[in-house]
This record gives sequence, C-alpha cells and structure tokens, in this order.
Amino acid sequence: MKTKSKPNDIDAIIGANLRLIRKARGLSQVELGEALDVTFQQVQKYELGKNRVSASRLYEVAKVLDCNLMNFYDGLYNEKGVGSHKSSMNLSSADSTTIQILGLLSSIEDQTIKKKLLSFLKSLSNGNII
Repeated sequence: MKTKSKPNDIDAIIGANLRLIRKARGLSQVELGEALDVTFQQVQKYELGKNRVSASRLYEVAKVLDCNLMNFYDGLYNEKGVGSHKSSMNLSSADSTTIQILGLLSSIEDQTIKKKLLSFLKSLSNGNII
C-alpha cells in the first residue's frame, strides 16, 4: 500500500507565499480559516509547510484571497521554467509594513502609476534594490 508523502520544500514555499498573500490582504489566520471552513491551526500548518495544501483547497484559498493561483508558486520558477527554488527576494522574513506595501502595490492596475512609484522608490533607496 502506498503511503502519503510528507510535505517538502515546495510545500513550504507555497505555504510561505500563502502567508504573505493573506497578510497583504489584511486577513488573520482565523478569518481565512473561517472563510475556508477550517481551523486557524490548519491555516497555520499550511503556512508553515507542515501540511500539504491540496489543489482544490489551494483553488479555494486563491478565491478567498482574490489572487492568481500562480502567486503561490512564486520562487519556484526561473526564466526557463521549473528548476529554481530560490526567490530573488526572501519575502518570508519581510516585516508587516513591507507586506502591506506589496499588497497595496499589487492592487494598483495602472502600469504607468506602478512605473512612477518604482522610480520614486528607487530614488529613495539610492538604487540599492535587489
């Protein structure tokens, strides 16, 4: 009989991205859990990569968080496709202000405004970005 496989590095990346997106949307683990009809502990296990998120559950999470499914896979792809588990930026250790800023930036649809904001942020950081 085949046993269930244990969560792996990919599950941890998906969980970390889930956490970032949830925080960017301003939801607590309790609120997300209620929307998904699971406990906050289950949400916590998903985010820590301790429990694997099924495809159907990930779809439900994306609907609740109003995001693209591919956002959960950020950091798993390089220019040529699958193969790199390294993200250009370690968002899992980002502070809450950075996460909120990213959430707000992602909600801006006007590309001209985004480019102007990028230019402004570069000028503030003296071009010291990743």
